[in-house]
Amino acid sequence: MRNLTRFSIVLTACTALGAAACGDDGGDTKTDTTATTTTPDATTSNPDSTTTEDTTSTPDSDAVVTDPCATNPCINPPGPVCDQNSIVTSTGPGTCTAGTGTNYTCTYTETPTACTGTDVCSAGACVAAGDKCDYTFGSKVSYVSYLSLGNQKKVEGSSPAQYEDDCCFDFNDDGKIDNKLGSLLGGLQGVIDVNGSITEQIEGGDLALLLETKGVDDLTNDTSLDIAGFYGTPVGTFDYAAATAGNGTFVVNPASFVPNTMLPLIAFPGASITDGKLAAGPNIFNLSIPIAGAQLNIAVSNTKLTGTVSAGGNGEGLKIDGGADVHGARLGGVVKKIDLINALNSFVSTCTCVEITGGDEMIAVSGNTASCRQASTTNCTAPSDSSCKQIPGYCGTLLALLTPDIDTDGDDCPSPGVNCTAGINDGISVGVFLKANSATVTGVDTCAAPE
Repeated sequence: MRNLTRFSIVLTACTALGAAACGDDGGDTKTDTTATTTTPDATTSNPDSTTTEDTTSTPDSDAVVTDPCATNPCINPPGPVCDQNSIVTSTGPGTCTAGTGTNYTCTYTETPTACTGTDVCSAGACVAAGDKCDYTFGSKVSYVSYLSLGNQKKVEGSSPAQYEDDCCFDFNDDGKIDNKLGSLLGGLQGVIDVNGSITEQIEGGDLALLLETKGVDDLTNDTSLDIAGFYGTPVGTFDYAAATAGNGTFVVNPASFVPNTMLPLIAFPGASITDGKLAAGPNIFNLSIPIAGAQLNIAVSNTKLTGTVSAGGNGEGLKIDGGADVHGARLGGVVKKIDLINALNSFVSTCTCVEITGGDEMIAVSGNTASCRQASTTNCTAPSDSSCKQIPGYCGTLLALLTPDIDTDGDDCPSPGVNCTAGINDGISVGVFLKANSATVTGVDTCAAPE
């Protein structure tokens, strides 16, 4: 099997049952962090304790707040998480403990509930255990031959900035398309060529995203469709032209499934086709984004997919594109800033040539702040070390510029009476164009191999 380590699915084991949030089996961390003091909504779960701590800072205000706990702000307990094979739920209101200034800590009561029978706990839910090798693939599979991060082509002279490839959705209902990550990386072109790197990987066969659509009877109008996503490996010598025409053959990467189940990590249940237009989501999508030569695997929440569908080249799978929109179908969602920080730290942790001063992680998170530790890349001399050598140099720039623009959990002002008129932004919007054509999947890689 071709080594797809750097294209592995997101670190978190997300269920494919329509979950609205994603967390690891040890807890759901929702801290919004920046290079300077910000106004985060932070939640951490400690499975070894009977309480869940929610450390929150109120927004900057001219008002003098002597006691942030005077009116209990601990009214939004975190969602369920997994502790080994039990679901841990938190109930509120919680107990508020004042910290320094406007900081405070929330403590909620936790209740564990063990999964029964052969069910396993994943991302805060008990799901049926199963063997990925028993998963049955349908014939309507599409190979994504084109992926392009939106907001990369700025209209010359436009101020405020406008984009030829504006993508993809309005997540905060302000009448404007949201793509903070795309706009940021678009401004860093010349240093970071995201779309160029994505194209190179797709055309070389190193990045093969497959979309399986089940329940399709009519390509004009159909309801209750289920879409699943997988990362794959080409069978035999990869022919990009043939794959783009709808005639590629692939095996699926085993990491595409929730561990110990037959559930795909990427899923859009309840999708539909209306007048030839596909609509799916919102749901979880796991996106691999190359930044400065590194591959970051990130969970994208509130993800939506829209596009035009038609018969694919092999007569079985679907062709998915933008129809009259030459840029392609639209895929967009929101990345929590803490997930991006965790993804960066996870990647750097694999770099044996990077020496970090003062800790194990490149980005240190403490309370309301995040900062870059000093990192030496002197030993990164091998050609394969190029990604590891670049990332630490961009750390400070990314932290300074990645300011959340979307409130993913809909929280209100953390404390009534504080000068606050909006929820706390903890997510960064992103939009991607894609084009896909039919493909054939022969099964899950390694499953047919002898034991």
